[in-house]
Amino acid sequence: MPSVTETGIRPALPFSPVLARRVEHGHVIRDDIQLLRGVAVLAVLLYHADKSLLPGGYLGVDVFFVLSGFLITRNIYRAVSCGIFSYGAFIADRFRRLLPACYAMLLFSAVLATFFLTRQDMAEFVKQTLGTLTFSSNIVLWRQSGYFDGASSLKLLLHTWSLSLEEQYYLLLPPILYLGRRGNTLGLLLLLFAGSLAACFSGILYKPSAVFYLLPFRAWELLAGSVCAVLMLRERAPTVPHVFKLAALAVLLLTLIFPPTAPHPGPSALLVVLSTAILMVGAIDFGHSPLARGMYFFGDISYSLYLIHWPLIAVANHVYADIVPIPVRLGLMIAAVALSYLSFRLVEQPFRAVASTPRRRVFMLASGIGALVMLFASGLYVARNPLPGGRAASDAPNYGLGRTCAFDAEFVARPACQSSPTPSVLLWGDSYAMHLADALAQQERFGFVQATKSLCGPVPGVAPVTGAYNASWAQSCLSFNDSVIRYLDAHPEIRLVILGSKWRQYFVSGNADGFLVRRMSDAVPAFTTMLDRNIVEANLRTLVSRATSSGRKVLIVLPPPSSDFNIYQCLQREREGLPYVGAPDGCQIDEAAAMLKDAGLSALIRHLSPLEGVYSFSFRPLLCDGKRCRPEFDGVSLYRDEGHLTPRGSRTLGKQSGLNAYIDGLLTVNGK
Repeated sequence: MPSVTETGIRPALPFSPVLARRVEHGHVIRDDIQLLRGVAVLAVLLYHADKSLLPGGYLGVDVFFVLSGFLITRNIYRAVSCGIFSYGAFIADRFRRLLPACYAMLLFSAVLATFFLTRQDMAEFVKQTLGTLTFSSNIVLWRQSGYFDGASSLKLLLHTWSLSLEEQYYLLLPPILYLGRRGNTLGLLLLLFAGSLAACFSGILYKPSAVFYLLPFRAWELLAGSVCAVLMLRERAPTVPHVFKLAALAVLLLTLIFPPTAPHPGPSALLVVLSTAILMVGAIDFGHSPLARGMYFFGDISYSLYLIHWPLIAVANHVYADIVPIPVRLGLMIAAVALSYLSFRLVEQPFRAVASTPRRRVFMLASGIGALVMLFASGLYVARNPLPGGRAASDAPNYGLGRTCAFDAEFVARPACQSSPTPSVLLWGDSYAMHLADALAQQERFGFVQATKSLCGPVPGVAPVTGAYNASWAQSCLSFNDSVIRYLDAHPEIRLVILGSKWRQYFVSGNADGFLVRRMSDAVPAFTTMLDRNIVEANLRTLVSRATSSGRKVLIVLPPPSSDFNIYQCLQREREGLPYVGAPDGCQIDEAAAMLKDAGLSALIRHLSPLEGVYSFSFRPLLCDGKRCRPEFDGVSLYRDEGHLTPRGSRTLGKQSGLNAYIDGLLTVNGK
């Protein structure tokens, strides 16, 4: 993100007149850098307004990383080379540059949160605020990026991950440059660049969330800018022909418009970083046309604009049950530009113009601490005073018998994932099988073992590929299901196999980017973007035949009726009197719409039901009346999001729907 303005060099180190464009408050500004900032922040803005407007707009953050690495390294490297670098003065200058606008954004966000967030959402906001203030929000957000964690689109401070990542780099860069001063600074930076890039490209397939958020995997982008800065400060600075710079600019813009379909950060980030780095070596005059001046303007306000725009969008995501209408998003972007201009003129520039004397540094530090204490006092008060009855467990992740039962690797029958030492039932599937565990665990007539993996349905040989759940994850899903089959073969005491899943990922087009598919007769899986539904049915038939051939029974539990909106959030906002535009009265679920989404599953059940030993169970008769399906039962909130059950909701449905009694009957009675 944009966070660094190139500071003026001391009289002993004059700027090259070729690179100097403007001087404001003692700061030398390169117009070409400001233009790139303008392009980058507008790319991010358009992407957040509507992804279809600029599909690669998220790469604007990668542009900012290069610019920040370049500018901060120029400032530090010159001072280090001349022996006049002061770490304390450097930190004070960074605080003076970064914190005032950041504090203003935090206070602005706290006001928005007070009026628009539920008390439980406020607790998450406080955690993110603490992460922002301690330059660790990237770590906080990484830890909140699991399958069951809140949607990133609802986190008001989601964008601060890049701030923290840059600030961590700023703290580490001076020692690195001091170390390089004793040897080869450029060589050291290139070595670190190569190591970080290698870690990024090798880790993206296995730990995509960590690679996205954490500095060791993203440092190469800032280091690219640092390398360019050191090159430019050598006695014989390299030059890049004008035509190459124009080609780099074209590649940058085309990548923003047509980003490669690959995990991020990946090839698209590399293209953007290299293109920006080429533009940093030497200067390019973009002139003073109206378009260029517009880009300079957005470059000037880019830091405040980046800070302010996202909380507005996140609040809108809280208020709207469905996708926020495009006119509303565009209106918010216009408001963000106006507010960021005010922040730039009233916060950024005044603090930037203040001389950094020791007395003023102490005053600024004390003022900042005072403001933050007030912010935290109000936030913690709200977080520690939730709705009557304390913080509901409704928003807690529902992993069934425990977090360790959401397997990352192959299935192993852990004691913690068994309701008894001698289970006779296997619960197998994805998160929609996990949320059945509480229902099964409340009775003592039979024991079960939980074999579950998020998003990985109990369909041998087929795994979805979508977002962070990439091809490497899909392979682990295939291996997980294979290990469950091996467990079944080795444990004849299992008499009933319960298959639980959302199932929709296999039957609704557009739910996945592709699939890793291996027919039961094949040894090697193949990737496909179009899944043949007959393969799903054929592989399930093979599984059912294998399970029932030894006298076992198979029970397919249909997921509860689901919605397109967050049912839990709807109920919370309704109870606290907060707006939730587009949700039906009482947060009820449209039964016809829910059935339409599950049409593929219904067809599968019809095809499998005639098979001997196959049964199915649905919660719909209890919850639906032919038009609407209830989100609560006897005052108990059933859902924790669009479709998953809360632990208490699971126990309630297990009892009221007769699921446990039905399972008990299957275990004690032969035949259908």
